[in-house]
Amino acid sequence: MSILEKKVSYIHNVIQKLIKYEVDVAHYERKKFIQNYEYTKKQLSTVLFFITLAILLISMYVFKSIQKDHTKLELTTNKLKKANKKLENASYTDSLTSLNNRRYFNLVYEREIKRAKRKNSYITFMMLDIDFFKQYNDTYGHIEGDYALQSVSEVLKETLQRPSDYVFRLGGEEFGVLLTDTDESNSAKLACDICDAVRDKKLKHANSSVNEYVTISIGIVCCIADDTLDEDVLISRADEMLYEAKETGRDRYIITSNVSRAKVKST
Repeated sequence: MSILEKKVSYIHNVIQKLIKYEVDVAHYERKKFIQNYEYTKKQLSTVLFFITLAILLISMYVFKSIQKDHTKLELTTNKLKKANKKLENASYTDSLTSLNNRRYFNLVYEREIKRAKRKNSYITFMMLDIDFFKQYNDTYGHIEGDYALQSVSEVLKETLQRPSDYVFRLGGEEFGVLLTDTDESNSAKLACDICDAVRDKKLKHANSSVNEYVTISIGIVCCIADDTLDEDVLISRADEMLYEAKETGRDRYIITSNVSRAKVKST
């Protein structure tokens, strides 16, 4: 073999060694890179797992806190609504008898008259008064007087139980009843039942000139509501009928369907 061939062979061997070295280095770097990549990936996966877990835990905590606060808010809102409802009911309720008071009467009366006019239906208004109540108070005292008012209220509640039956304490010993969709015959029957039930309570009234027990007088107006019906006349006519019931002996009711005009009460 010539010297040139030897040199070429040597150079070839050197090149082959260099190539092998570079290949080995490349394999080593690739292996190292893959190891680092896998390690980094594992670390990143672990970090992401804990971050995700932390986010989930924080989210759950925040959600539960929000839910808890929302529940508290709902409870507080419901309590506030109930308190407002109680306050509203208290403002519309007579404290002694638990009946609707005059303030509620002013609210309901106009509304129900308008409704009856729209339907062209019956509307009934009663005014009730305990007979000789001043004498009763003078004889038995105000505590017994309050009990008599409560007893009459119980009779009204027990007799008038439809949702459309409205009972009011208008002041002192005076009560009001507003009925809808009740004709004259049924209105009269209810008034009779009320008078009988009050008498049947058997509350002694020594200074009554009509009965030994507490009694009431009732004035009633019952008519079909139309556009010509005057709300004030309805009350005035009921007051007239109450006055007439008292003038004709008390412990009774007087009913009319005439609401054309209100008479002037004589003094």
